[in-house]
Amino acid sequence: MITPDLGRHDAADETPFGGEPAASEESVAAEPFRAAAPGRAEPAPDETGLRFSRPGGPVVVICGLHGGAGTSTLAYGLAAQAAHESPATVLLCETDAAAGDVAALAGVTSPFSLSELAGEFAAGRSPEGGTLARAGKLRVIAAAPAVAPEVDDSAVTALMNAARPRHGLTVIDAGTARAPLTRELLRIATHVIWVTVARPGAAQRARAVLAGRLVPALAARQALVVRGVRRGDRGGVREQAAELRKLAEDCCERLVLVADSPGVSGEHVELGERRMLAALTALAGFFDDPGQA
Repeated sequence: MITPDLGRHDAADETPFGGEPAASEESVAAEPFRAAAPGRAEPAPDETGLRFSRPGGPVVVICGLHGGAGTSTLAYGLAAQAAHESPATVLLCETDAAAGDVAALAGVTSPFSLSELAGEFAAGRSPEGGTLARAGKLRVIAAAPAVAPEVDDSAVTALMNAARPRHGLTVIDAGTARAPLTRELLRIATHVIWVTVARPGAAQRARAVLAGRLVPALAARQALVVRGVRRGDRGGVREQAAELRKLAEDCCERLVLVADSPGVSGEHVELGERRMLAALTALAGFFDDPGQA
């Protein structure tokens, strides 16, 4: 199998839309998450501690404990903020080729989906036209929605193992535990972030998924992110607080509560919004030495 060069900056990386140049490093530093209005300079988001200085950093799999948990939003927010703060490059991948959520959030489309790219290299082909798209300083593997090809789990594992030494952080939007490739990606992750929504029965359903056959024995560190926390109700939905906290104590090292935010939706992520910043700052402490020098 050809070893993919996921660290190169070829013409296709620089022009993921076939001729439209990616943002310069200068414009990224000023506004890494959305285009500023003409003639107006938007301030950069505050620092959260998501600073990765050396390649070979964590591989983070973000996985929903049910559909609609918001994994793409969290994956993009985490990766984009880390790319803004980090000297090392950051890679964001989407496993569900049919979704296209990450491509929409990042505003770029890579030539191949993750499974397509793994298949190309497993077949011994060197993909023409590049492998990655770029959204400012962020590298992206997320194609337009399409039917995912069948690919051996080992091919995806090999691809991600080749990617890790070239990036300070690798973030993978795995969709849900039921999605293809998720089980294998969970095996190679250094960190897993489970995502659920604060609603009646959330803790019970989450516990059933985590204890079931879909989730292998994990060596990775694990965190639980609970979305939809109501203002003034620090445990989420009050009647579910004890169950959610107990779930986090039993299965994870960290519990992060995220309030609904007007600056975050399935269509855009405003990194400077205070509730988004608070969630990312809380997650920064989850990683091994994110401020490595």
